[in-house]
Amino acid sequence: MVLPERATEFFDKNVPRHGYLSTGLKTRIWKGVESGKIKPATVTKLGKRIREHIADTISNPVQYATAVERFGRLQNEVQAMPIRKAVKHLIRNLGPKETAIVKRRRELAKAIIAGRQAERQGGYELSRGITAHNRWLGVNLQHEARALARIHGPITVLDAGGGTGFAMADLKSRLRTKIKETHATSLTQHFSNRVASDIETHKEVVIPASKPYPDSIAPVMHVAHIEKIPLPSSSVHLITSVRGATWYTPRTIHRSVGELVRILRPGGRAFLHLMEPNKEAEARLSSLFKREQLKHTYTYGVVAAKRSEDKQVKNELHIVKSRAERDRIAKELQRGFEEGKYDYVTKYRVLALEKQ
Repeated sequence: MVLPERATEFFDKNVPRHGYLSTGLKTRIWKGVESGKIKPATVTKLGKRIREHIADTISNPVQYATAVERFGRLQNEVQAMPIRKAVKHLIRNLGPKETAIVKRRRELAKAIIAGRQAERQGGYELSRGITAHNRWLGVNLQHEARALARIHGPITVLDAGGGTGFAMADLKSRLRTKIKETHATSLTQHFSNRVASDIETHKEVVIPASKPYPDSIAPVMHVAHIEKIPLPSSSVHLITSVRGATWYTPRTIHRSVGELVRILRPGGRAFLHLMEPNKEAEARLSSLFKREQLKHTYTYGVVAAKRSEDKQVKNELHIVKSRAERDRIAKELQRGFEEGKYDYVTKYRVLALEKQ
């Protein structure tokens, strides 16, 4: 399918990044413009949204790939819609709204990226590994692992979106006899020499090019998206996800959580750090809980962070049981943000699941 020359000129002028639009969709938009169903100004607005959606992530290959994939899914969603409704749907779900989500994910990712590993007297210092997870999730994962081990014997644990696997290595080093296997998923390969940040201070450190942990505590690493984890069904007793939560979106959150439910064993538990879902995502999650007969509870968190002159970051973190209490605290912290006391304030929730 080839666009008329007039149509190509129109898109070149009004949608600078129209190469990300499928030819079929561009043909439908052009016909809508010619028939008067779509105003040229609306197409210009769509072009602006596409530019903002892509430009914010183009410097990061992983985020760029995610943005392009999400844009492709959006185009598939609108195929059966009338063209005017389709364009409005794209405008509503691209641009500043998505850009804000990407920025918020980036800030959270900086705050909880893989921790420092320093060789020390032939061993490794697992700096604040599982302790940081406990802090952000508001739970004691060691206690949960021991409780499950008393029932099932040595257990299998997964950190979904686990970066270098530092939290799983830390957990295994503390509970060697209780842990059978630990796994961690990441979107990038972490065995090469690279610069990372300390989980609390953000001070840059170099992770060794060799395996960062001794074989006795090193987790099995998987380069995989949370929506497609290469583990068998009902194979994991305990799942944690902190950094991985920055990749959940309102349109995919039910698939991501559903995949974790798939690999969770009956009687197993999961603790997931999630962005605040919208009404659509909330409904999809509720449907998943009902279908899979999952016990679930929510706690609510808010974090405010300030970067100092030496590039270290201090986090003020609160975990509470009610959304109203969390929102009250967030409102107070937001005033601090407006006064320049904090660089950002982010609300989230922690989902605790138990599979029947």
